[in-house]
Amino acid sequence: MKILIVTDAWEPQVNGVVRTLKSTRRELQKMGHEVELLTPLEFRTVPCPVAAYPVTGPVDVIGDSPAGALDEDLRAAAMRALMIDRSAARRHAELFSWEACTRQFLGHLHPFDVYTNAQASVDGQAP
Repeated sequence: MKILIVTDAWEPQVNGVVRTLKSTRRELQKMGHEVELLTPLEFRTVPCPVAAYPVTGPVDVIGDSPAGALDEDLRAAAMRALMIDRSAARRHAELFSWEACTRQFLGHLHPFDVYTNAQASVDGQAP
């Protein structure tokens, strides 16, 4: 049997999910199955519009962008997503690259002077 496993958890992550998927793939292959994985490494090459319920997560990522369709009726969302231009989904996905995420993270960092803040705490003052 040909089996495709789609996951957002894969190397370089090291965790129970990745170990379980690797073991599952290995055992399925031993049984003679042809197993492929679609992991974050391949996501950039598969620009696929999103169909989802309007809940936290999809709302945060898709919002009102042209990259997906959110609806309480998942079938309706899927039917609308089929009409979305894949290049729009790709452009939106690129906003969430590792580089973009790292830049966002860096934007949230603030200088911190250990001595000044430690001394203020000793003196009973707010840093």
